Amino acid sequence: MVGALVVAVGTGLYFGVVRDSGGSSSDSLDGGGFDNLLTLDPCSYLDPDSFAGFADKGVGDAPAVRIEPTGFDSCAVELERSEKGGPRYTVTVRTETGYIVPSEVPDDLEVAERGAVQVTTADVALDCAQLIFRPDGTTVSVDTKASVTDAEGGYSRETLCRIQDIATDAAVAALGANTADRMAYPADSLGGTRPCSRLEDAEIMSATGAVEVSKRERDRDYVCIWSAGPASVTLAAKLVPTAADRPDGARETIAGRQSTIVDQFFFSNTETCDITLYGRTWTPWPGKQYDYAETGDDSSSGFIELTELSVSLFSGGSREEACRMARELAERAWPRLPGA
Repeated sequence: MVGALVVAVGTGLYFGVVRDSGGSSSDSLDGGGFDNLLTLDPCSYLDPDSFAGFADKGVGDAPAVRIEPTGFDSCAVELERSEKGGPRYTVTVRTETGYIVPSEVPDDLEVAERGAVQVTTADVALDCAQLIFRPDGTTVSVDTKASVTDAEGGYSRETLCRIQDIATDAAVAALGANTADRMAYPADSLGGTRPCSRLEDAEIMSATGAVEVSKRERDRDYVCIWSAGPASVTLAAKLVPTAADRPDGARETIAGRQSTIVDQFFFSNTETCDITLYGRTWTPWPGKQYDYAETGDDSSSGFIELTELSVSLFSGGSREEACRMARELAERAWPRLPGA
């Protein structure tokens, strides 16, 4: 390990760490889920019944709770809830696994010992955010938000944090005892492999014209970032519902695979181009999930994998140039993806 980065993202916490790259995960599923985050079932330690006291009733007596993956290493718990006769709103508890350097946790964050793990809590005005970590740096971040902030009928922060406590307690128990489940991904899946293995530094330099490149694997195994002069290159493996809206953009065949190209403008000094490639579908998802609706045709049970390659240029770059670089890198990366 080289060092750590600590960045505030919105009102939540982001802990990033510079780590050595690695290859694909082991085929063995011996041991607990936190032994290898590349094969973790991200929702396996969350129980819908534990949230029943804070959720409305769904079908029958089932609590109005959904638990679904939001990525290979993240999960969302959604509670439908009404208060004081006001509107029904959704509370979302998101968990995400990753790594930190425990010794470099900022001194201004309060750290509490809870058995084999430690817990930090952010002082956030409108939501709750915590980070649970072991001495080896394996972490679970927990962040909770509500869809409505109505003084007459919305949530209170106290209630929101009590709901988050349920997820935090589950994460503390699972991380401390290493009791989460593991998943076996087939060869045609992005699951179990790191995006950093798809591109070489020399290829980044060739596409961007940079004289040197530094690779940074963020706190999550499924995201890799390269800094190359004025350019930043990001390659990420994602898992989204099959019913989710697909990005609007130009369809183009790259390395024999149909891709979507979206050029974006975020800030006055940043031009970004994204290229997305869809891959394997899961119907249903084999990991743990829960939907209180219990319908026979539950579209939420289906997921699709995608690879997203993004090039951002700073200090005077153009979107056309960002897309040229992104195309060149996709030509290199796509043949190394599953299913190529």
